[in-house]
Amino acid sequence: MRLRVRSLMRDCRARRKPTDRPSGASRRLLDPAAVDDIALLGDQYEAGGAFVLDEKSRSHATADAGEGWIVEIRSGSRVVVARSAESLPTEETHALAVNAAQRGLDLFSLRGLGDLHIRQAEDENLTWWKDEGQRIIRIFAVAPLSMDVPPVTVRITDASGKERPASPEPETAWHPSFRYFRLAQVSEEVFDAYRNLYLALESILSTRTPLKPGERDNDWIGRALTEAAADGLNLAAFAPKGAVDPVDSIRSDLYSDTRTATFHAKTGKPALLPVDSVDRSVVLASLSRLAHLWLALVEHTLGVRRSGGGIFRAGFDLMIGNIVDELQICVTDDPVRAGKTDTVANPGGGLVKHLASRPTPELDRPFLRTLVGEASVEDLAELTHVARVVTVTSDGTLFTAGQLEGELTLGGFDLLRVAMGIRGLNVRQPRSFYPM
Repeated sequence: MRLRVRSLMRDCRARRKPTDRPSGASRRLLDPAAVDDIALLGDQYEAGGAFVLDEKSRSHATADAGEGWIVEIRSGSRVVVARSAESLPTEETHALAVNAAQRGLDLFSLRGLGDLHIRQAEDENLTWWKDEGQRIIRIFAVAPLSMDVPPVTVRITDASGKERPASPEPETAWHPSFRYFRLAQVSEEVFDAYRNLYLALESILSTRTPLKPGERDNDWIGRALTEAAADGLNLAAFAPKGAVDPVDSIRSDLYSDTRTATFHAKTGKPALLPVDSVDRSVVLASLSRLAHLWLALVEHTLGVRRSGGGIFRAGFDLMIGNIVDELQICVTDDPVRAGKTDTVANPGGGLVKHLASRPTPELDRPFLRTLVGEASVEDLAELTHVARVVTVTSDGTLFTAGQLEGELTLGGFDLLRVAMGIRGLNVRQPRSFYPM
């Protein structure tokens, strides 16, 4: 189920007539629910999730991931499926399924079946559950939108209006903390990013305030932050919300609560587990404060400021909100995989079905706007399978598209729900989003 989502901005109203269906096509949408030939439902399974792997599995295997979860991979497939016998609340299904899938992949690695990694678990996934007697499956696909606000260029003119050349900016002297910061920005995993960013903080703080012989790290960071505050740095902006003592709150947040729990994993001690859907949210919140604290310390200590602007959340909501409100979601069984040069949703002539669509503020997050389309599975029975999901504007113009990894059939489900979103990424600001 590879959901490669991108903006296409083309007309997708072209449809295939029923007689145009490829000869020999035997698959039908109402065949037993499966993705890439991995079953989603069974007599004992009530809920689950499917996620995209970084590479194809070389083995077909299942694993008991504990807590009632069974995880399955199939040779030649880039999909991992986690199934549960327990009926789960909607809001818990995704988090529990991805954690179970990660445990299953740990077990497969230990068994020598491959070292596989889930990509984009938040933005590319299938989730299913049972609600009020209905079996519901949801496809989730998010399109990234890079937002670039270049630095302001100042032009200086003389009295006659002739432009004068600007004075060259002084060269920036290299500092070791720059290396750790850059690695944090290019990391693909939030725990790795946090470790590098914390080392960047240690590097710049120790330039200002060297560690004394025998001084404990926890005491040193408190002393270093106190000295930075005494030197005029406003630390309140980088402390957790509602902090009474900024220095103590930052020290606890960065060192005691997050740094220690991500650098150590001793049994019985507080520890945060990588790619855990709950633990990573703790690290993400702390990482955002840490990044801006480091930038402030670099400017305060070295006189170096990172150039570049960004769009505030309110600006993003204003820019994207009206667009999302007008979009409609469609699904297609088009046999041709989505490509960068596509101009329609169904370049291979697949059937396109429109879903009843609405904005979903309950799924929105900072810099993420979403909408959901729904249809009963019976109403989609003309499709052979679900191959791609798209959004179109009110005049039928294609806006975004997501290609599934493998063919999805829905036999056994009552309702198909497709959630699609647009995620804004400020490319000149420190990263605030790391895919799971």
